[in-house]
Amino acid sequence: KCIVQYYRPYSSVSLVIMAESFGFDSVDEVEDIVASLIESRRIVGAKIDGVRRTLTSLSVGGLERRKRRMMVKKAGMMGDKLINEVEGMILRVACVENEIVVVDETKANN
Repeated sequence: KCIVQYYRPYSSVSLVIMAESFGFDSVDEVEDIVASLIESRRIVGAKIDGVRRTLTSLSVGGLERRKRRMMVKKAGMMGDKLINEVEGMILRVACVENEIVVVDETKANN
């Protein structure tokens, strides 16, 4: 909670200074904690710059681009799933039309 409150008023915060302020042993420890806060959505609209070792707020445009990119990715995944299901249905219909029956040999012998 303290890290979230510490970060909130700034557009960019140094993880090195944050580690010193909160008494952490290493910057990597702070980076891990901040990453978990971002993943759990306790810090929203931010990213970690691993090279500069900073936590930076995304602009409104950046947030919208990220949301749009995630929606396009999700739509693509849904499209792939639909294609797989349709191909499976077409294969099953073709098997029924041609009276093709597939039997599992291991289950047929039992």
